[in-house]
Amino acid sequence: MNQKDRRKNKPVVKHSVNAAGANKQGARSANAQNRQRVQEITPIREFSAGLWKVGGLTFVFSAVFVVLALLWFYRGEDNFAAPFTGMNILKTAAYFLSVFVSLLCVFLYMRFGEKGKEYPSLKSCILLYTVITVTALLCLIALDYLNIFAVPLALVATLLRVLVRRDVSLTAVVFTALILFVSYVVNDAVTSVSLMNAVIAVISATFSACFTLFLISKKFTRMKFIVMGLLGGVVALPVTALLLLIIGESSLMLLTYLFWSYVGHAAAIVLFMFLLPVFESVFNIADDFRLDEICNLRHPLLKKLANEASGTFNHSQSVAILAENCAIAMGENPHLARAAAYYHDVGKLKDPLYFVENQSNKNPHDDLLPELSVSIITGHTTFGAELCRQYKIPKVITDIVRQHHGDTIVNFFYMKANKISGSELSYNNFRYPGPRPTTKIAAIIMIADSIEAASRVTIPDTQEKLEEYVDGFIKDKMEWRQFDNCPITMRELGIIKRSIAETLPGIRHGRIAYKK
Repeated sequence: MNQKDRRKNKPVVKHSVNAAGANKQGARSANAQNRQRVQEITPIREFSAGLWKVGGLTFVFSAVFVVLALLWFYRGEDNFAAPFTGMNILKTAAYFLSVFVSLLCVFLYMRFGEKGKEYPSLKSCILLYTVITVTALLCLIALDYLNIFAVPLALVATLLRVLVRRDVSLTAVVFTALILFVSYVVNDAVTSVSLMNAVIAVISATFSACFTLFLISKKFTRMKFIVMGLLGGVVALPVTALLLLIIGESSLMLLTYLFWSYVGHAAAIVLFMFLLPVFESVFNIADDFRLDEICNLRHPLLKKLANEASGTFNHSQSVAILAENCAIAMGENPHLARAAAYYHDVGKLKDPLYFVENQSNKNPHDDLLPELSVSIITGHTTFGAELCRQYKIPKVITDIVRQHHGDTIVNFFYMKANKISGSELSYNNFRYPGPRPTTKIAAIIMIADSIEAASRVTIPDTQEKLEEYVDGFIKDKMEWRQFDNCPITMRELGIIKRSIAETLPGIRHGRIAYKK
């Protein structure tokens, strides 16, 4: 009887077990679906949140510009509230909407215009809107105090060309010109007779700014930049003259308009030279001009490094030579490579004598436990980044300072600790804090730093052996997966290997021992 009962109950038990397993499997499936749904929704939420922030920022800048422009145009009247009362409020609303849409279009182009570009931060958005707003307001002031043709529109072109990129600058020029024209019309700044002149003035200023954009380059020196910028205004003068001739302007006023047109353009170039350092400092931007300035050996942090850690300073200069040549060979920015190399080891200023290049006879690590030595050695990346922030060094260099050792192991002290303990210890307590390099320049600095330091001990005497020597360091970094977060290719690593192998002998050349 009991056996029958057990046989009867057995399928029931099996069914219940299967049901429980099915429930668990269903729960796992539901959780997986929920996680996938969250992963799909999160980017949408982030994008929506970013869009709201950008929309709010665009609203604020549009409102500020419209209010300032209206106050400027109505400054001679007793009633400043006139644009915001009665039927004028509709015209003001339309004015605001046109400015809002124009600014938003420029941002959207910067966001979606070129694939592969980094998502613009709110700081980039503020920079973009500030440059456009300042340029447009200066153009409105020039309209009243100088001439309708004295439009310094090239200011937005030159600033954004250096601080952002060329295609964004071109888009900003077009929409800033649109804002100007709407400002002229809505605020009755021009009469019906001079409306055509206003159109030609804006068009000629736009041509002038566009010509300048394609003549200038970030790689120019400041003087060459100024000369080519002024030349852009000269190239655009025939276009202005042709447009004036089309509307029948052939009197002496034609020459006057051409004169003021060039004055406006030249004023934009002069203003650019004054305003560029301001924007570089406020937004902490690393354009080539700023990078060259912080590479000046009279910079306070570099002077401090030279005086307090001369061995590290000498090492940094050698790394800079290697890194700059690698960057040139790869088509990367050599200004950034040189600046990053100069500052990559500034963190050693905290304890300079604990780094071998600054030691004379005694090594203080001989009296320390390996764990303490490692904490001092690995701490120089974090402290270096903090120093760079204190001295207002651009963020792109601060990031490289933190990344140039990745999360590699301080092998000497790891082996020393293993010998003391008599067992193989975990790597985790002997690593740099990271992160790993995220840019090609950071990867260049990592490789050049390691090889330059090692070359002070020994260096192969033939080119072939030297390439194998450099290749060994690169492979070691790859084995520890230091380039996983970096968009560098095997071809580019080969370029780095050949460049360093060609440059290093010149840095480590020998001397002939002359007889007395």
